[in-house]
Amino acid sequence: MRQAWRLLWNSTWRPVGKARVALTTLLIVAGSAVHILRRPTALSEPQLLAEDGPILLLQTMQRGWRSFNDVYAGYLIVVPRALAWMVSPLPIRLTPVSYAWAATLFAVGVCALALSNRLSWLIASYPRRIALFLGLVLLPQIPEVHATLVNTVWWCGVGLLLLGLSTDPTSRPGQVAELVAVVLFVCSGAAGIVLAPIALHRLWRTRSWKSLMFVGTWGVAALTQLVILRSQHRSVGHVSGDGTMLFGVALKRMFAPFAVSSNYLADHTVSDVYRPAAWLAVVGVAVIFIIICALTVQRETGPVLLLLAVLSLVAGLLVMGRQARYLPDRYATLPTVIVVIGVIAATPRQRVLRWMHGALIVWLLVVWPMNYNVPRRQPHDFTDAGKCLSRGDVPCRVPVLPGDLTFDVPPGGPRP
Repeated sequence: MRQAWRLLWNSTWRPVGKARVALTTLLIVAGSAVHILRRPTALSEPQLLAEDGPILLLQTMQRGWRSFNDVYAGYLIVVPRALAWMVSPLPIRLTPVSYAWAATLFAVGVCALALSNRLSWLIASYPRRIALFLGLVLLPQIPEVHATLVNTVWWCGVGLLLLGLSTDPTSRPGQVAELVAVVLFVCSGAAGIVLAPIALHRLWRTRSWKSLMFVGTWGVAALTQLVILRSQHRSVGHVSGDGTMLFGVALKRMFAPFAVSSNYLADHTVSDVYRPAAWLAVVGVAVIFIIICALTVQRETGPVLLLLAVLSLVAGLLVMGRQARYLPDRYATLPTVIVVIGVIAATPRQRVLRWMHGALIVWLLVVWPMNYNVPRRQPHDFTDAGKCLSRGDVPCRVPVLPGDLTFDVPPGGPRP
């Protein structure tokens, strides 16, 4: 059994030609189905979440593609605005479900970058790259980013991480497509700023002109975001709380989904009797992962991944300021992705490290199913708002989550 597992895990087989296209398409379709089935109400009870309404829907209706350069929260968010614009020709009553589908297909498409042969230097086995793809599709602790259009900015960060870990494209069209993707991803939120070290790491690995262009394009886009952020005078909140508390928050957000159920350490779900055991599991997973990632991922990539996880968590804590102890799930997206990549990419050779790696994989296979279901969101009825908007019978009041929030489409009509 162990020998069969090793042969599968380290297989040199990979599809080529039409077989590769067919298998990739099949995996994307299956991944999309699995992603949606984690919260089927994303389609049966679709809702607009927060900025999906007043930022994406309303501004797209009012300004169309010209809203692409509108700033929100101090940044450009080009990808969510582009997706909102692409589905805008559909009947407006279908907006919530079309946003859910657009966010899902984009997220799964980004995860499919893990299947690329350009990652073979890091993960040589194609079955392991399939495991990485599935691990990203089944990423734990994603209630906020699941099938939510505005939170595709976090999947842009995942895309940047995978592109930074890749080798250079082999064709001119591939290079052009990569540079366009870099511009779009970096100009969608803060991930391009936080993850910049991975671009430099790629240049250090390849020492090629293509990677130099990759870094230059990334740098220009990131500098653009920084200039815009500076011009918006967005202040970073004062982080309250001692270092121990902040370290505990970061540790819980990054490793708790892989040690216990995602919400198991929430104050209202764990009794004082079991809390120490839960924290012991979190610390154990963290220690094993850090050792495995730092020592066995190729070409000093492990320490770079750990650095990026720290930067992502610190950025989230700074943004939250005095509310840092309540760090939302979305700020854990990139750190948890790094855990998945680190576990799949690890290639330990020493016996002790191999046993630790194997034990970690077995543990994850037991715990991960606990995090499959994404909690259902509070349903609200978009029917009346959709009819009102379809008739142009403005002003219209449109419901959004969380809670009973609404926004108004002003008199004069939603379109210019």
